[in-house]
Amino acid sequence: MADEHPGAPITPADQEADLFFKVQMQLAHWVYGYWKQGLAAIGTVLLLTLIVGQTSTCLRDQQRDGSAAMAGVERTLPEPSPLAQYGLAPLDDLTDPEHVAALELAAQAYEDVAMGSNRLAAAEAWLRAANTWSRAANEERSAIAYGKAFDADPGGIYTYAAGNRLAVIHRQAGRTQEAETVYRDMASDLDGYLAEQALLDLMSLKLDAGEADSIQRLAAEFRARFDKSPRLEQVQLLEAQAVSTGS
Repeated sequence: MADEHPGAPITPADQEADLFFKVQMQLAHWVYGYWKQGLAAIGTVLLLTLIVGQTSTCLRDQQRDGSAAMAGVERTLPEPSPLAQYGLAPLDDLTDPEHVAALELAAQAYEDVAMGSNRLAAAEAWLRAANTWSRAANEERSAIAYGKAFDADPGGIYTYAAGNRLAVIHRQAGRTQEAETVYRDMASDLDGYLAEQALLDLMSLKLDAGEADSIQRLAAEFRARFDKSPRLEQVQLLEAQAVSTGS
């Protein structure tokens, strides 16, 4: 029988080359088999990127247009009395029909801007409209505009300003339940100092209503959410007042 001579030994370099070749073939197989799906995925990503970019640009342009429109309306506002800042005269002379008419036109113009805007720009325009209606002593239109500003951009920078004023209007009109709803929404939608203030305002509302049990629950919520707040003393004071009033 003839001797069998083994072939040349396989070196580590040959093994690496063979492995590299197999990887290349597997990659080529994947590319040839799934190139259509790959192109579709890339196309989808690019399309989504384009949509997001265009949407962001549109919102930014809309915000700029809204700001420019509000600046134009502001220039039409009648100047308040110079003595008003010293507390020596009302902000506006409501006995002057031309002055009042100018305020009403400006308020309506702010509302027009708000209805053509979204979220932040809309909230700001509604808030300006509400403030201007208030200057004109039209509290009904003012309350409606504050409500629109509050709903336009929940959790935004104008939420507390609009909501607080709306809640005050409700309280002054005796609409306690509506005021409570506004305070609760602000406490839920906002964070930090403003959420704290909303809870304190809600506790104050409950104190006026003589609801001591509700104040205890709200105080517990405040401590759980804001355990390091420097305003915990105010919470304790409201609790003490509730106990004193209840007794």
